[in-house]
Amino acid sequence: MEPWQNFAIENIKKYPFISLNWQGYEDELKAHNDVDSYIQYYIDSGSAQLFALLSMTFKPNIIVEFGTAMGIRTHLLWRLNPNASIYTVEPLETVRSDGNYPAGYVAKINHASVTYIKDFSYATNIQNVNFCYIDADHSEESVYRDSLLAWKNRNTSQDWVILWDDYPLGSVAKAVNRFVSEVNVPLQGMGHVFIANRIL
Repeated sequence: MEPWQNFAIENIKKYPFISLNWQGYEDELKAHNDVDSYIQYYIDSGSAQLFALLSMTFKPNIIVEFGTAMGIRTHLLWRLNPNASIYTVEPLETVRSDGNYPAGYVAKINHASVTYIKDFSYATNIQNVNFCYIDADHSEESVYRDSLLAWKNRNTSQDWVILWDDYPLGSVAKAVNRFVSEVNVPLQGMGHVFIANRIL
């Protein structure tokens, strides 16, 4: 087993795992039905490798997520960084068209220690961010706006990382490439891409 897997499993098991009891077809949500399925889906398959590597390497104290949705990544970030202060931003009260699920549902039922923010303007006040995950509105201008805020609020006196979801999507790629060319920091990763204060 690789170091990132040991790190992830140790942290995942620190707090009780509450079953989602998901009856739908999505494998990612069904993985939240028990801790063994969760570890198999995220760790054994390697799908959480980048999140674990970044968490293990940068040891963030303050994490901001743009785009809570069902709280799947919110939950993962909390599991991997149980001692961090985590803020997640989602303007919608409910998510998904097939049910009345509150934003952050997966993280909330597991009692994740997270601050949920509805008003985007509040996020502008969160300073010294070590880890920012951008997965909100995927339009080019929204991704670019979120990137500028993540850059402005990063902790320049410590390690920092900005991670984007869905980079292969055209609008996301355009925004990220535009932003990275302006700040002149090398882009790392594939699919989920990131910039950081040092090369991983």
